[in-house]
Order: sequence, then C-alpha cells, then structure tokens
Amino acid sequence: SNRSERLLMVPALLAAVAASAVALCQPLMFGRILGTLLTATTTTVSPAAARRSFAAAIATVAAVYAAEVTATAVWVRLATRATERVVSRLRTAVYGSVVGRGAPFFDAHPPAAVLGVLTSDLDAVQRGFWDNLPRDRGVRAALEAVGALAVVTSMSPRLALVFLAIVPAAATRCARLGMAMGAAAAAEAAAGAAATASATAALRHIKTVVAFASAPVEAGRYGAAAAARSAAADAAGGLKAVLETTNRGAIYAILLAILGVGGAGVLAGSIPLTLLYSCIGYSWSLNFAVQGLNYGVADAGRAAAALGRVWALADASAADAAAAADREVVVPPPPPAGGRRGEVRLRGVHFRYTTRPDAHVLRGVDLTLTPGTTTALVGASGVGKSTTLELICRLYTPDAGSITLDGVDVGTIDRTWWASQVAVVTQEPGTGVGWI
Repeated sequence: SNRSERLLMVPALLAAVAASAVALCQPLMFGRILGTLLTATTTTVSPAAARRSFAAAIATVAAVYAAEVTATAVWVRLATRATERVVSRLRTAVYGSVVGRGAPFFDAHPPAAVLGVLTSDLDAVQRGFWDNLPRDRGVRAALEAVGALAVVTSMSPRLALVFLAIVPAAATRCARLGMAMGAAAAAEAAAGAAATASATAALRHIKTVVAFASAPVEAGRYGAAAAARSAAADAAGGLKAVLETTNRGAIYAILLAILGVGGAGVLAGSIPLTLLYSCIGYSWSLNFAVQGLNYGVADAGRAAAALGRVWALADASAADAAAAADREVVVPPPPPAGGRRGEVRLRGVHFRYTTRPDAHVLRGVDLTLTPGTTTALVGASGVGKSTTLELICRLYTPDAGSITLDGVDVGTIDRTWWASQVAVVTQEPGTGVGWI
C-alpha cells in the first residue's frame, strides 16, 4: 500500500478501537439497568425516582448504541476504501506486467489461468478482508476478545479464571481447524480454477472441438476437474462441521461454568447479581469474538493462498521480462533512398515448444523471404507452417539457428519497431474492444 491507503487505515483502526470500546460498555449498561429495576422492586425508592433512574440508564444505552454505530460506519467505510484501492492497484499492476509477455509465457501460464488470478484470486483477497470487518470477525473480534477478558478480570478475578480455563484450549483447537479449513478451501479454489480453465479452453475453441468430435473427451476432462473440486469441497465441509461443533461446545461450556461459579457466588453473597449478569454478557461477547477469529483464520488461509498465486504470476512475469531485457536492442535505420531493404532469412532454424520438449517442430529450416515477392508455405498439418510464422513474428525464439532482417538478428531489434513492420492475421482471428 502507499501513503494514501496508510492514511486511511490509521483513522479506520482508531474507529475500530473506539467501536469495540463502546461495545464493551454494553454489558455494564445492561447490568446497570438490571440494578435499577431490582432497586425499584425490592426497596422503598419512590416510583418517580425509579423512573428517572431507569430513563437515565436507557438513555445511556441509547448513547452507547449510537456511538458504536457511528464508529463502526467510519471503520468499515475507510477500511473498504483502502482495501479496494490496494486490490485495484495490484490488479492493474499484475495485468500490466503480463499483457506484454511473449507466447512462451502464456504457454506456461494459460490465459484462462491468468484471468482466474486477475479475477477470482484477487476477489478472494478482497473478500478475505471485507468479510472480517464486522464486529464478530477480524480486528473487531480480536479487540473485543482482549477487552472482554480485561474487563471481566478487573470485575471478578474468580470468573475470569473460568474464561481462562476454557477459552485458550478451545481457541487453539479452533484455530488449527480454521487453518486446516483454509487449506482445504484453497485446494477447492485451485481445483475450481482448473475446471474453469478446462471449460474456458474448450468453449473458446468449440468449433474445433465439434469438428474433431472431441466433446466426450472435453466433457471427461472437465468432469475429472469438477470431481477433484467436489472432493476438496467435501473435505472443507467436514472441517467446517467440526469447527462449528467445537465453537458451540466451547460457548456452552463457558456459559455453564459462569452460571455455576457465578451463581454459587451470588448465593454466598460474594458476587452481586448485577455483576454476574454483566459477566454473562461478556461471555457472549468473548465467545462470538473467538468464534469469529477462528473463521477469520480460515478466511486468512484462503486469502493467503489466493495472494500466493497472484505473487507467483507476478514473479513469473518479472522473470520473463528480465530475460527479454537481457538482449541488446538495435533499431535498424530506415532504408536508404532508392534502395530496397526487408529481406528476411531463416538459417538452420530448430524449434521445440517448451510445453512439448520432446516434439521437434522445426529441424534445420532454411528460408528466404525476398522483398517484393509473395511466399506461400504449403504442407501437411503439423509440419511447422504456423510455427515458422510465429518465429518470424517473434512470438517465440529459435532454439538454434538464426532469423535475420538484412543481416541483422531480429532478436536484437526493438520489439515495438518490429511489430510496426509485420502484419499478421492468425488462423482464428479475433477483435477486442477498441481494436478497430
């Protein structure tokens, strides 16, 4: 993130702290209301005084609610704005880094997979943050968990021990389940991306699929990918069931312990009823905060896996760009007046696609393209006609041999200048927005 996002996050975090602090006042306010009602019904206080005291307590709770709502609105608005800016800039940067890469890069990273990173993976990163903005998730949950423990400890160390006896063990167990669920969800996302890539490739070239009667093959390939995704989703669902059971069990165990220890204290006269009532409220706050943190761990696992795929693509693009930049760049001069330039020669050209290293597509090809003439490459399918043109267009680099323009190796010529001199219509041409 840059300075503008950091400037947004500072007040956002302050608003989150304020919202959590105000929210932690609510159980105390409810205890006060209960105390007011008990006083009014068990003492000789005048009805008018009881009503005034009750109205003041209700007004205090209303003020607390209003403050919490306002602080939450500030926190969510600023945090979502900062996150969207970061993700949008990252999306633009990754797209800008890959769109100019050569054909070998896209052989290793199919367009459907690249598109998945730019859309699904970066959306998952954004959702991983946005889904943890509510009170019972992420930063707010962490603040309220720590705050609830601190308040209960200050009010009643005996009841605080009940929390400490159950919460750490349950939280550790749930955190491990959350991480496992995050890994399972990441596996599901990867399998889903593979299924999407398979379907995209087949549907994009559906005429070819139909012409070669390959629909059953493509359906089987997609079915295998879909089955892998289903298995990963089933594993994630099983972990989610265990996580939910553990969370609910911890919540009920804490409530029973608080009621048992606190109720015994009330009967013995060592714990005020209003304090027990407030501690029950804090137990709910703590329980839901810990539960939210556990789900947040799973969200973080999914977002981290998606972000890992984003960085992997960006790193691969940077490596490809660095390799291309190692070549010397020489722009050939314009043709002299009255002269003729533009002879393209292939000498001893060998080539294999990196995705099919055992298949020698071209072996020692010699070819001369003379200016002012038309040359047709004729041959059976698969002999290398299209590959030869792709090499001339510099989509690929020969494994051996040379391609020259008037004696200058085309690999040393500025790519932009070369693209301005070569016009090509592919076998399956397409147009994009603004191309014509």
